[in-house]
Amino acid sequence: MIKLTARSTEVLTGGPMIAIINQLDAEMHGLNHTDRVLLRNAHKPEKQMRALVDIAVSDDAVPPGHVALNVELMNLLDLRPRQSVLLFVDQRPVSVSYIRKKLDGHSLSEEELRTIVRDTVSNALSDVELTYFIAANYFRGLSMRETIALTKAMVDEGETLELDVYPVVDKHCIGGVAGNRTTMVVVPILAAAGLFIPKTSTRSITSPAGTADTMEVLTNVS
Repeated sequence: MIKLTARSTEVLTGGPMIAIINQLDAEMHGLNHTDRVLLRNAHKPEKQMRALVDIAVSDDAVPPGHVALNVELMNLLDLRPRQSVLLFVDQRPVSVSYIRKKLDGHSLSEEELRTIVRDTVSNALSDVELTYFIAANYFRGLSMRETIALTKAMVDEGETLELDVYPVVDKHCIGGVAGNRTTMVVVPILAAAGLFIPKTSTRSITSPAGTADTMEVLTNVS
């Protein structure tokens, strides 16, 4: 365990949780770039998050005894600058071996898939490891049993909405096709027919205006 003084990078990473420590601290504790660590608020031990290590070679960037955290990580840990944070070296999650198993062409059990999803939600897997998992599924494919197990795990480990309406219908397509407006045609027809169809849609990603942007021309989108 290492006790460090927290400071903010004043940077929003948009996802990756990054902990930047001084090179001397890294060498002293045997930490390398992209190593996993568990960070815990020294005053609120229930506030803890996993992060990846980056190393500062300049004392001006991050002095010894300090750790610079991205804005999201500071907020999740409920930390303020100059407060103490405890850093623990984290072990590689067992789900990494399951990802390697899938890369080797083997099927995964329901519990193995659930573990991968759980580690994804808890930020235990790096972007590189998640990329390997996606690539393994793309090249090796998923059986129907694996597809069902993965879907159930995503539902169980994620946040769900309980709607007091029956039936609830949904419409999905592959997405990512610029100019594709099937949602704008299908959803209003189903809604006009009296069916309850909640819909999540993106804003501009693959085209100048996503489905949510287009719908906002007609009504408010939350």
